[in-house]
Amino acid sequence: MSIPSIFSGENNQPTPSEALIIYATQDGADADCSRYTKHDRVVSSRLLSDLATGSFKHPNYLDWSPHHSGIKIIGITVKETLNISRHEIKYRFDIRRSIFSQGIDATGTRFQQKLYLKSCKIWGEFSLASAIIKGQICTDNTEFYNSNHKSRFAQGEAVFAQDIEANDWFMREANIYGEFDMTSANIRGLIDFRDSKFYNRRGTAIGAAYVRIGESILLSGNNTKVVGQLDLANCKIGENLDLSFGTFIEADLPAIRLQDSTINGVASLLCATILGKLEAPRAHFLSLITFRGARTACTAIAQESALWGQRKLTPALSENTSSRFYSIILSESRIGGRLVLSEFRSLGIVDLSLVDCEILDDSKSGWPAPLRIGCSDNKDRMHVPIDSELAGADYKDYIDAQHFILSGFQCKSFAHPNGQRHTRHWKTKYFRRKQKIRDAKSVEYWVARRRIHWLTAQSANELKHHFNPQPWRMTSRVLRDMGYDDAANRVSIERRTRQRKADGTHWRVRLVETTLHLISKYGYDPYQAVVSAMIVIVFGAFVFWVAEVNCRTNLCVGPLLTPSNVGSIGGIEEYPEFNPLLHSLDLFIPVLDFNTESMWSINPDSCVIPSRRNQHRDNIDQIQPICIGWLVHLYGIFHRILGALIISMAIIGFTGLVKREER
Repeated sequence: MSIPSIFSGENNQPTPSEALIIYATQDGADADCSRYTKHDRVVSSRLLSDLATGSFKHPNYLDWSPHHSGIKIIGITVKETLNISRHEIKYRFDIRRSIFSQGIDATGTRFQQKLYLKSCKIWGEFSLASAIIKGQICTDNTEFYNSNHKSRFAQGEAVFAQDIEANDWFMREANIYGEFDMTSANIRGLIDFRDSKFYNRRGTAIGAAYVRIGESILLSGNNTKVVGQLDLANCKIGENLDLSFGTFIEADLPAIRLQDSTINGVASLLCATILGKLEAPRAHFLSLITFRGARTACTAIAQESALWGQRKLTPALSENTSSRFYSIILSESRIGGRLVLSEFRSLGIVDLSLVDCEILDDSKSGWPAPLRIGCSDNKDRMHVPIDSELAGADYKDYIDAQHFILSGFQCKSFAHPNGQRHTRHWKTKYFRRKQKIRDAKSVEYWVARRRIHWLTAQSANELKHHFNPQPWRMTSRVLRDMGYDDAANRVSIERRTRQRKADGTHWRVRLVETTLHLISKYGYDPYQAVVSAMIVIVFGAFVFWVAEVNCRTNLCVGPLLTPSNVGSIGGIEEYPEFNPLLHSLDLFIPVLDFNTESMWSINPDSCVIPSRRNQHRDNIDQIQPICIGWLVHLYGIFHRILGALIISMAIIGFTGLVKREER
């Protein structure tokens, strides 16, 4: 029985490429087979496996032994599956500009040195599962095609590298058609996938969940494109995650998944394009995460069209479909440094609920359109209609698909309180075009106005239907800690006003809150309380003066004012005259005695008989008296109540007690 040949040539003879490779691996030279014809470049997979593992034996090459420099081959074609699984390759394995027609199986293989597959084409699965590479992996400019390679967008594994261990992995300017799976990998150094393209539409393009990276992941560059999900859930990255300038598209799954991940360095999505959901709940960013210059859109837009910016969305059928309209989810994340948001408005819902960061760096141009007080809609936001027949009568007519979720959001400082990153340009434009407004409105006015705009970028559910005061309190506290006391007060006043006008607020609460707002803006403006006190005192003096004059000029049944302390003065001749201003002041401030309230009291039974010349009756007995004393007495009680309320609000405002509710 003849032994099968390990050569690909005719009559069990080696092809020119195979002969060259045998001598090159023995001498430690490079085997450049690219000068041969297409037929002569064919190399047997068995021969290549035996040469790599050092087990090659043939009667015609009895003196062959592997050179310590390993294998370096250029320009070959391997038509069968290269099977080197569960072997130990002691020397360098370097193949370039070659074609593998049936894939490579290196499952469980131990590479003692480098693994290079540069500028190759691998048709079929490249399996590195559980492999251990003591050196680097370099697959620059290589094209990987899945097993269903007749359609480059078909589902299938292109690279299967679960549980591998390596020092570094370089795969720059590569093309991967199918899933790239490196779940649970342990890379002690760097992953560099810059300017590479990954295609696995409606599936996972890069599966890197539970990976452990000693240094950084670089998936950046203007030519970087990931069509399918980038799954980095539960990963641990020792340094940076760089996705800058890349394009990430996925219609059915989250485009980028960073759930429960830990990134010790900078997470950069600078100028990235994300057409689909970025999902990073409970992630931990020890340094910062930046979206500056990034353009993001929700999954619904990705489902409608791959064209950027399309806003004609199909109707939502149920409440569960609202998850399609989330563009960024950072809920419950911890950011040790700065959270930098994009200056471009996201086409979707941005969820910042329960996020805890040190500094918020954002721009007004990136905020959704604000909601006015009492409104549930803004035409400048992106809305999606709901099919009421399928969704049920309890659903509203549309979904607000463009707003912030700020419930539980916490930060210690705003990098740009006024929402403008380019301060010099903003001031130049401001001073040049709005000279009159410049003199009338302070910097704190604009800080308050812009931060109120940021807060009103929330949904109507958080602002009107079920008002959530927590983001407002947090904003007031941060502005006050930064020295913007007046802006903090304005934000607190706006919060109380919106809470008063929100749905479900009882009319009695609205009445009390409206009174407090008119008196002293809920205690945040004590000087307005002083002005209100002066107005009430003057008005009360006017009421008492008009009542006293009417009683003197008309016929009164009983005196309006009766002296109540004649005996202590010594006689009616020495009794002081009634002063309406002092009487009003005495009633308004009960703790101070101006010797007016104690001297004069209002007679509730005093009535005024109108003058006959103003009547069309001949009989004076038929004229009905007006009980002015009872009306003045009731006003005096109301005057006291107003005094107690305004004085207490002024004390609360000047002592700062009202600001404690922000803590």
